[in-house]
Amino acid sequence: MKHAILDFLRGLAVSDIHLYEFVRRRVAFMDFMLPHDEDFKGLALFGDGPEPFLDIGANDGLSALSYRKLIASRPILSIEANALHEASLKKVKDRIAGFDYRLMGASDERAELTLFTPVFKSVALTNYASTDEETARRNLDAHMRIHRIGERVTFRRTEVKAFPIDDLDLSPRIVKIDVEGHEGRVVAGMRRTLARARPAMMIEYNPASYEAVRAVVSALDYQSWIFDSRGDGFAPYADGEGAAPLNVFWLPREARVPSAG
Repeated sequence: MKHAILDFLRGLAVSDIHLYEFVRRRVAFMDFMLPHDEDFKGLALFGDGPEPFLDIGANDGLSALSYRKLIASRPILSIEANALHEASLKKVKDRIAGFDYRLMGASDERAELTLFTPVFKSVALTNYASTDEETARRNLDAHMRIHRIGERVTFRRTEVKAFPIDDLDLSPRIVKIDVEGHEGRVVAGMRRTLARARPAMMIEYNPASYEAVRAVVSALDYQSWIFDSRGDGFAPYADGEGAAPLNVFWLPREARVPSAG
């Protein structure tokens, strides 16, 4: 019953921009709505520990809250390029222990990138902000149920400084990447981190970046999986089989993988 109610609220929210804004900014942060994505339960299967959960593309902090709902004490470091989210991230830092954030972009080199934040009827759709306008438009059309929204938005442009994750010298146990089509360049900028720390990764599936992601992580001996919440485990993922997943889990070949079923 709970899942049905949550699915109804989420479906309703993406059909009206004002409902969307209310749910995203108010209801989504309530404890009963967490985790906001069932795939976070897959991340939870890798347990607690001292090595950090690295949240790349933190947005307003909802991912950090969802992870903390499931895992009690693993440190969380969120990386977010859009300074519009700083107030929300500060609130998250006050709400949960073991959380910190950095306002920066992540990429394959040190650079200044342009971030395009779509705006519809004066509502800034910050969780669809992307370094590419057309990717943002496609993602809006794919996820929102508002007729031709991708054609109807305007964009707010912001210049952000981006750095390779390798420059941070981190050793995460878990990584989440959701950067609206920029995923390939993010993983290219963390090759040394992946080779050294061998974290489990959950990366949002995006047709614009999937092949670039696969090229980098496959060369580092990672394999692709999807989380099956019904079986509370993972099943191998082959591109093109069935409907496209929301997220693909990339796990090092040597990892002990909980099987679905």
